[in-house]
Amino acid sequence: MNRIINNGIKKEIFEFMINSGYRFYMNIIPTEQLIVGKRGLTPEEKETGLILIFSKTSYKNLSFDEHFIYCDMKFKGIWENLKIPIYAINYILDDLYDPSFVFKFKISYPTKTIPENKASSTSKKPQLKLIK
Repeated sequence: MNRIINNGIKKEIFEFMINSGYRFYMNIIPTEQLIVGKRGLTPEEKETGLILIFSKTSYKNLSFDEHFIYCDMKFKGIWENLKIPIYAINYILDDLYDPSFVFKFKISYPTKTIPENKASSTSKKPQLKLIK
């Protein structure tokens, strides 16, 4: 039950931050269900996790369901498709060097297999405007 509540809170905070329009950072622990397009994870990211920067222009095609966040983000100028397990969100903060807030979460690994089929999920797409 705590796992469900924890993941629900992560999702709610993520959704609030996206809708606020402010830049924020999110650390994702390395896990087999984390997909970062063709790029994958660097050796350092496999050890320490992946830090993603969300701002008005840093992502596109955002959607999410109860288990995953789906979006495209640029890495060295190349758009990569990401599939981020919500359970793998480690923390969310507003600044890497002088944060005014940090949401640090307990990592709750799933006890059962998470559905892999995005088409069968009920994705929620926030009404966002991509600024180029």
